[in-house]
Amino acid sequence: MKYKEKIGEEITEEEKKANKKKDVKAERISTIIIGVLLCCLAVSATSGAIVRLVKGEEPDTAVPGLVVSLASLSFMYFLWHYKLKAAKICNSKTLEADA
Repeated sequence: MKYKEKIGEEITEEEKKANKKKDVKAERISTIIIGVLLCCLAVSATSGAIVRLVKGEEPDTAVPGLVVSLASLSFMYFLWHYKLKAAKICNSKTLEADA
């Protein structure tokens, strides 16, 4: 059985399986990199907080963080709203669950 690609060439099942294995491997590597970066962020934030506690310093102003948080929350609301709308149009339970 052969599959047709968008560009019109035919590939065999073996080639499709090989491509899928490559995709899974790339996704795993990406996930590991993201996990390591998140761990670095956590260590950095924790060590910065400990240093400030030991020195007795006051925290930086929270206004920039508050602005970023509000912008992010408003974006997430619109994303949720339009994903739900798209799910109803497409009659997709999966997209609705993801929203």
